[in-house]
Amino acid sequence: MPGKGFPGTGFTTLLVLDNPRGHEDNADILCNALLSTSAKGYLGRLFVDYEVLIGTGWIEGHAEIPLAFVDPKVPDLEYVNYPQLTARAADRMVVSFKNGVYKAVLQSIASARYKANKLIFDRVVFQFLQTDKNLFNYYNTTHAFRDAQSIRLDEPLFSNVSDGFGVVGAYSLDSLVHLLPEDFSYNNK
Repeated sequence: MPGKGFPGTGFTTLLVLDNPRGHEDNADILCNALLSTSAKGYLGRLFVDYEVLIGTGWIEGHAEIPLAFVDPKVPDLEYVNYPQLTARAADRMVVSFKNGVYKAVLQSIASARYKANKLIFDRVVFQFLQTDKNLFNYYNTTHAFRDAQSIRLDEPLFSNVSDGFGVVGAYSLDSLVHLLPEDFSYNNK
């Protein structure tokens, strides 16, 4: 099983997360982590957590921040790229998200979904997943083509169980939480 990962961000990233309107759309939100020596693959994801008042009760919400727009000239949340499980190439990994995509997700929550509701963005969470060799190999066997447009009729077989079907694999999940300021510009109090 992969050991503990050590996720982190830089000071500039925290400034962008706290004040996205004060930074350019192409500003990077960099999340990094030190990989466990036993990790074969990794995945870094970014989420924003919020609370919205519906009726008389507060409901918690959670939205993933994509990496980037498919076409930066057409900023549409219907056409985005998300992080993919990636093979380990070094001891440290870096995932770069774009501020323009972060702002688009915040705007879609604040204006499109909950425009008339009280809304508070609480925190941003960077999740860092590491896989062992078995789980990484299984994933890559079953997702070999990574093509959302094709339909696979074959079912690739992968098993590390002698004379059996299935897989024994492991992953570790670490998180880094950044609390957003109370006066966050997308809040609707």
